[in-house]
Amino acid sequence: LIIFAACAFVSAQDFNCPDKSGFYADPYQCDLYYRCSKGQAEQKLCPDGLVFADENPHKELCDIPSNVDCGDRKELQE
Repeated sequence: LIIFAACAFVSAQDFNCPDKSGFYADPYQCDLYYRCSKGQAEQKLCPDGLVFADENPHKELCDIPSNVDCGDRKELQE
């Protein structure tokens, strides 16, 4: 659990927020996303069984996989 938390912290630190605040998808993991505010990223994770819908950066929305096109974001939490 400690290793996971450390990896999560590093991942959020490596994510570069766009200029505008909002919610942005992780480039690799479909159920992982970031809340960006004033250039700072906060890592967020959808509940089990849901993935992040990234069509609108102003909405924090997790949905069932059949409603979301994850594209190249193939990884999911274990």
